[in-house]
Amino acid sequence: MVLIDALLRPECYPHPVQTPIRLRQTHISWVLLTGSYAYKIKKPVNFGFLDFTTLAKRHFYCREELRLNRRLAAPIYLEVVPISGTVERPEVGGSGTPIEYAVKMRQFDERELLSERADRGVLTPQEIDRLADRIAHFHQEIPAVDPLDPYGRPEVVREHVRQNFAQINGHLYGEEVRERLERLKAWSEREGERLAPVMLSRREGGFVRECHGDLHLGNTVLWQGEPLPFDAIEFNPALRWIDLLSEVALTTMDLSAHRYRPFGFRFLNRYLWTTGDYESLTLLPYYLTYRAMVRAKIAHLTDPADLEGFLRYFRWAEQFSRRRRPFLILVSGVTGSGKSTLAIQLSGELEAIHLRSDVERKRLAGLHWSEPSRSGLGDGLYRPEMTTKTYGRLLRLAEKILQGGIGVVVDATFLRKHLRASFTAMARRLKVPLVILTVRAAPEILKARVEERLKLAEDASEATPEVLAAQLKAYEPPVAEEADRIFEVDTGRPLDLKELLREILPARERGSPPGSNAFPA
Repeated sequence: MVLIDALLRPECYPHPVQTPIRLRQTHISWVLLTGSYAYKIKKPVNFGFLDFTTLAKRHFYCREELRLNRRLAAPIYLEVVPISGTVERPEVGGSGTPIEYAVKMRQFDERELLSERADRGVLTPQEIDRLADRIAHFHQEIPAVDPLDPYGRPEVVREHVRQNFAQINGHLYGEEVRERLERLKAWSEREGERLAPVMLSRREGGFVRECHGDLHLGNTVLWQGEPLPFDAIEFNPALRWIDLLSEVALTTMDLSAHRYRPFGFRFLNRYLWTTGDYESLTLLPYYLTYRAMVRAKIAHLTDPADLEGFLRYFRWAEQFSRRRRPFLILVSGVTGSGKSTLAIQLSGELEAIHLRSDVERKRLAGLHWSEPSRSGLGDGLYRPEMTTKTYGRLLRLAEKILQGGIGVVVDATFLRKHLRASFTAMARRLKVPLVILTVRAAPEILKARVEERLKLAEDASEATPEVLAAQLKAYEPPVAEEADRIFEVDTGRPLDLKELLREILPARERGSPPGSNAFPA
């Protein structure tokens, strides 16, 4: 295009540029990289699901892109600028009659995209935690769908799911792939019909909101140490007015696809700590499968000949659609024992939901999990009746999640046998395996950890050395009849997590990443 070629000249810009100016493009946009700033220009295309064919429409969608992305990435998204002059001699930000519009952004280092960091193996748990916190707070602030709008209705969601299969030419990949696509399509139809009442209830409950819409790792950049999601969907409202869980499922799925499988459920669990939206988990396998198929479809449409690019996501779609036998793990021990750290690791590796007593106790009191309650030993949040309520909530949540076919890790002190008894009875009633881990460390290690945690003031736990002393006196260790398996874990010594997993759960409950049943090339 003449205009884009002309914009590769430095004199078009009202600021110094790095030469040569680099051009990136997708099927709907050109992005000009000038050094300090990037300019994104929409292509004059109409694909049905978007229409950028007139200057007025491109201007409108530039403004929409700025509005939507400043919610999560304000430091990057600066303004919509006119391009005046002629197509041969354009002026970016000129005062003449606009011939085009661009979204002006701060240029970032593409190596800091979370997808790039994942591919280099340098993505950290802290970055994932900060992203989860950011999305959780964002989801609590954005507006819910208008009841008169169609977005988020079951029939709309199910049609988006169908489009994934309709737009993939399985004949390119051979008979086995076609058959698997048909099986997954049939599963998606059945699940969509079964879950339609849940989708409708979620919509009516205010859980369909104006989200980012495309929250995969390639759309999040580490900017000055903070993960900033960018490139929200501006061109089709139906793709961003979605169930909150559908948004979270994309990030969860994409972490798995980038070989960071344990980080997927770490992200999900951290998000749930803030939102408490455990009711949504009934829809989790459906949305994980849908999101994997969206990425498989995009890979297919980008390069139909790239079988491995397609299979990278299609295998995950299959994996998420398979129902596994759920399990219940109780991680017990006094404060400072390292049980929460272990529970985070276990839930990530096992793709399980992590329920934490310190978090749910504060939720019952109307506090954010990181907010101090300033309760003392035996009072405030730690009154006996609050402890009873907390364990009751943990039990109810665990049962509902297990009934949905997802494993659960419950992280609490479980000081006394009666606090574990109801979980034991529930596991036997549901016929799910129950494992109890008793987590311990030497007294001097326990005390040092508690003191360090209090100093940092970043954790849900508010336990003091006095609380630790009281717990050590009250603790009643589990006995054999309480569970299928009881294991003791000493966190004062190096822990081989993989070995522990092999010990505590059979392979069928641990699951396995896709790829072992790879399709022939």
